[in-house]
Amino acid sequence: MLVKDPQERVDRWVRKYERKTKGRRKRKASPETVQKLKNEFTISAHIEDGIKKILGQTAPPTILNVSYHNYAREISALIRRYRGDELQNRVGQVTQKWLARTLEKTILDKIRQYVLTQSHIVI
Repeated sequence: MLVKDPQERVDRWVRKYERKTKGRRKRKASPETVQKLKNEFTISAHIEDGIKKILGQTAPPTILNVSYHNYAREISALIRRYRGDELQNRVGQVTQKWLARTLEKTILDKIRQYVLTQSHIVI
């Protein structure tokens, strides 16, 4: 995997959530919450790896890689919130926003297709 192990992200989140105050732990993360987070982080790590591969094949300017990753994250967030026509409308709006920021349409289309297909496998 190109991205760090998702379990490290989960462990870091649990340590922050279960932070001790005056030597006592204020709250404890439930096993269901930890499992849900692990699933989400695994999906996001898989998508980030795919985006890195797409960017490696298309070779845009390196300084724009962060923008392409942010576009993919924004599409992933929309997939978790919306379905159907509303999702397509929102994705179109987000794509127009990133096109206005001078990103290449062909790369955005590849990223959009990849994120939509990978997310629907899991959903």
